[in-house]
Amino acid sequence: MEEHQLWIVKSVNELLGPSFASLLAVFGVHVPAGEEVIPMQLIMGGLVVLLLMILTLIVKSRLSVENPGKLQQAMELVVEFLDGQVASLWQQLGVHP
Repeated sequence: MEEHQLWIVKSVNELLGPSFASLLAVFGVHVPAGEEVIPMQLIMGGLVVLLLMILTLIVKSRLSVENPGKLQQAMELVVEFLDGQVASLWQQLGVHP
C-alpha cells in the first residue's frame, strides 16, 4: 500500500533534501533515488518544536509578577500540581532529590 506524502514533507525534502543527502554521503550513508532524505517523523517533530518555541516566546512576553493573567495563573497551578506529584512519587520510592 502506497503512503500519501504530505505537502510539507515533499516541500522540505525538495528544498533541503539534496543538502542532507550530500551531508549523509560524507558519513557513508547513501539514500536511494526517489526516497525521502528527511523522514516525515523528523520533519513533523521539528515543526512541533518550532511551534512550541513560538508559543513560548509569545507567552513569555506576557508574563508578569505584579499582574499575572488567567493563563499564567492556570499554568502556575499545573506546574505546582505536577511538582507535588513528582515529590510524592519520589517520597514513595525513597528517592531524595
